Amino acid sequence: MARDIILEKCCSPFIFANSAVSTLQTSISPIDTVFLIDVNDVDKFPKFIEGSEYYLSLSYKEKYEIVKVTNFQDNRFTVIRGQYQTNPNYFPVGTRVELKILGEFLERIQKIGIYSVSYLHIQNVPSNKWRIVHKLNFYPNVYVYNNNLRLVQPKKITYVSSNEIKIEFENSESGYAFLVCDPLKVYNYVTEIQDKIQALNSAVQSIESLLEKIENLLSSS
Repeated sequence: MARDIILEKCCSPFIFANSAVSTLQTSISPIDTVFLIDVNDVDKFPKFIEGSEYYLSLSYKEKYEIVKVTNFQDNRFTVIRGQYQTNPNYFPVGTRVELKILGEFLERIQKIGIYSVSYLHIQNVPSNKWRIVHKLNFYPNVYVYNNNLRLVQPKKITYVSSNEIKIEFENSESGYAFLVCDPLKVYNYVTEIQDKIQALNSAVQSIESLLEKIENLLSSS
């Protein structure tokens, strides 16, 4: 029997994209947290997803800074300045804005790979339904990226069992599915569900017992 289960996130998804480059349309000071990019470049950048790891680099001549995106609407980025040992700086109109894989990302991904990423599914043939038999014997979180390394939001994720997952999309997709989980969180989650099921069973038994007493009273009257 298929089950839809929402698990607590074990780690934040990384957001990447190929050739996501633009320029500042407004100058920014070291304390500014909002800037505009060229409207013609908006589609190059992936949508912002709450809780994701989404970083941009700002570069102009000798100046360089990494910022973390906290919102992206139209051509407006809202960011946290001075990330990964870089300092907030002044950047003029025309500054290069780029989303790219940084060395720090690779280090963090490597750590996640050691402790959290348990299975990688590669979908070479585009399909609106992916079937993943991972044989991990638990219910991992699922992060899906297309071939352009853009994070994709599936239409539905179904946990068929602790060893199989089905992913459905609005349109045919190819790409990658990372199955991620912290076993301790899985244990806590399962224990919590088991406790709730036990409490529910006890409540059902109490109701059944009460209904039986009522039925006996009605039949004896």
